[in-house]
Parts: sequence; structure tokens; C-alpha cells
Amino acid sequence: MLIYIMRDLLDFALPPGDFLILGAASAVAARYHRRLTAIFLLLIIWAMMSPWLGQWMVHGLEYADPRPRHLTGDVIVVLGEGAVAETPSNHGMGSLSGSMANEFLTVIRLERILHVPIVISGGKGSFSDGNESDIGRNVLFSLHIRDVLVDNRSETTYQNAANSAVILRRHHFVRPILVTSAFHMVQAVEDFRAQGIHVVAYPTDYQTPVRLSWLATGWIPSIAGVDLVSEALQEYVSLAAFRLGFIR
Repeated sequence: MLIYIMRDLLDFALPPGDFLILGAASAVAARYHRRLTAIFLLLIIWAMMSPWLGQWMVHGLEYADPRPRHLTGDVIVVLGEGAVAETPSNHGMGSLSGSMANEFLTVIRLERILHVPIVISGGKGSFSDGNESDIGRNVLFSLHIRDVLVDNRSETTYQNAANSAVILRRHHFVRPILVTSAFHMVQAVEDFRAQGIHVVAYPTDYQTPVRLSWLATGWIPSIAGVDLVSEALQEYVSLAAFRLGFIR
């Protein structure tokens, strides 16, 4: 329950929730003739809706841990990125989110090349979400991939790392390949390192190209810009909280 409350508070403090706070503050500033303050707050809102800022922030996360040129490992660990329960599918009820489906495409390709076991780590992200590991395992089983281990209880990246570490040590895996969304890899690697597990980072589900293209329309506010800025800020806040010792 506490995890969900913390997530809700964080969502309210970050885009688009913080637009209410900044907008109200701007209105109060204008009411009391603080026009420069009001303009400054409105500029912050504009920046947080800008694809330019969102791409720049996400890009810094996505390319911090590049893929290795020569890949070797004895197990693949994939982290949950969301799932929906009670939806029709070809492998039973429930479906993976778009990001997690991209992760699984990568995992399936790696399994075909390396022929190693797969560990899926992820439980329910919120009250309405499906269990990521259980649904993911059904997807792999439907593709005749049977060498699958699951941690279906984790609700945070730190728990992903802690519970996966138990599985890795129990089965004597020593060179895990970690697959997760590229923007999330920095935090994931640090969480695993805190458990004494040194992973081979294999990011996927990229949202920005290697070289950013600064399109002329990038300054125009958009939903895509809000999503990118919000995603990046959540990662930076979570990473800072972990490094300061608030997440353990």
C-alpha cells in the first residue's frame, strides 16, 4: 500500500500533475502583480511539454549503458514494464504493455542465439495491473520457450534486483544479461550492483535515436513531450533517492 501511495504522490509532483501546482502558482503571482514570476512559471510549464527537453533528458539515460559488442552470458534477466490483466490473448488472459512487449522481442531473439534460461522479474505495478511475470511466462510458453524462472512479487526496481539475486545465486548463474528499457537501465544496473550482482547491460525499447535531430517543431508543446519529460524526471528522482539511501 505504501508503495502505491508514494507513486501517486510522485505522479502528482511530476508532469502532468505538477502543471496544476505551477499553474495555480502562476495565477497567484499574476494576481499580486508578480508578472515576471508568473511568466517564469509558465515558461517552466512550456518547457516540460517540449519534445526538445524530453528527448534531451531521456537520451542521457538511454545511452549511458551501451550494448556490448560481443555478448556472452549464462542467463537472461528481463524486468517488468507493465501488464494488463483480463484481456484476450493467444496465450490465455492478460497482455504485456508496449514497452514490455518490446523487451520480450529482444529476449526471444537473445534466447534463440544464446540458448540460455530466462528470469522474468515483476509483479503487479498497481491495483489494476496484471502480474508481469505470470503473463510474460505464458507468452514464452506459447512460443515453446520452457526454461523460464519467475519472480512474480517485485513491485520496484530495487525489489527486482533483490529477488532476482536470490534466483541467480540459487541456480549458480554468474553472468546475467539484463534486459530492460534503455531509459531505465542506469537505475537497474545500480540496483543489481547493490545486491552484489554485476550484470551485462542489454538495453532495448529505445525512444530516442543515437543522434538527436532538433526538429523545428520540437518547441511546440505536445503529449509526447510531456510523456518524455515525465518519464525522465521519474527516473532521475528515483535514481537520486536510491543514491541518497532512501530506497533500500
